[in-house]
Amino acid sequence: MTRNRMFSVFVAGLTAVALVGCGEPQPMDMQEMKAPPRPAELDKLNCFVGTWEGEYKMTMPGAEEPMTGTSKGTMEWRFNDMFLVEESVIDMGEMGIMNGMAIWGWDPKAKKYRTWWFSDWGEASSGTAEYEEKEKTWEMKAKYVDPMSGKMAYGEGEAKMIDENTMEWSFKQWDNAMHWGTPMEMTGTGKRVK
Repeated sequence: MTRNRMFSVFVAGLTAVALVGCGEPQPMDMQEMKAPPRPAELDKLNCFVGTWEGEYKMTMPGAEEPMTGTSKGTMEWRFNDMFLVEESVIDMGEMGIMNGMAIWGWDPKAKKYRTWWFSDWGEASSGTAEYEEKEKTWEMKAKYVDPMSGKMAYGEGEAKMIDENTMEWSFKQWDNAMHWGTPMEMTGTGKRVK
């Protein structure tokens, strides 16, 4: 058998094996369909549940003075306790009020927490979060279109529970994926009031 003939037989065999899996899908038994169990990893998010009030400071590149503001938000379990949802109001002083919603969930395939943030300023971000047990710190990354500039923005931050009812957090935002230049920086604290 020539080399070309052997290669043709090999390719035909691989094609036949691949096509075996392309048959008609088997019908699903509707009695067997049910929601998956709640992942135990979601329990780590219980530290965020409650009503929070906080203060923050934001430093923007080129600004002479940092901006300060306050926030209020409530985080609670929804959708059969599969997603942690926060609704918040952020007072940005002269810039006005921003209303937002954050959603946290667990991605079992990626073994990461997925996060989303939406605001009435047009922000829509998606990101990931990981819990560092040793430091008791949440590390987060996100990307989104900055509604002020219209450019892609990339953020990184962390949140640490200082005690059961106190959180410290920080966040940096760049307008490039390489994190070149001076970022916009935010730091803040939150207190659980309920």
